Amino acid sequence: MSGIRLKQERSLVRLFDVTSRHVATAALATGGVIWAWRRLARRHDRRRLERYIHLAAILEETAAPAFVKTLDGRYRIVSPAYERLHGIRDAAGRYDHEVHHPDKIADIHRHDTDVLVGNGPVAYEEELDGRWFMTTLHALRDGRGRPYAIFGAGVDVTQLRLAEGKFRS
Repeated sequence: MSGIRLKQERSLVRLFDVTSRHVATAALATGGVIWAWRRLARRHDRRRLERYIHLAAILEETAAPAFVKTLDGRYRIVSPAYERLHGIRDAAGRYDHEVHHPDKIADIHRHDTDVLVGNGPVAYEEELDGRWFMTTLHALRDGRGRPYAIFGAGVDVTQLRLAEGKFRS
């Protein structure tokens, strides 16, 4: 019986015996996995970067005023059309109260709250310097569905408003 027990103990020792060859193999395998993971991450980052470059180009070239701002009202991304419309420069990094007239802040806050509480976009019309805009706000949400920013884009509907006025007259 002791002979069988000795064989079992030796096989367990062999089973758990870690040699430098095993360590080297494990390190090589781990290094390979890490290398593959990094390569995938770089490829994914490259695709994400390309998408951001395309989005930035669209924002730069579009005639529609558009922006992305944080939940506390700080503008992160602002299209040149938005800056021209509001007569400001370098709006990114500034807050609502630094960009808009104090009379408009209450309406802006109400619209922001509506889009954050609701399940979809919020659209509203506003008049700026004799021109009418239909502005649509969207809550940008993370993977868990929590809002982290607000995206807004406007469309000049002045011609439509003028046509409606002529039709009604």
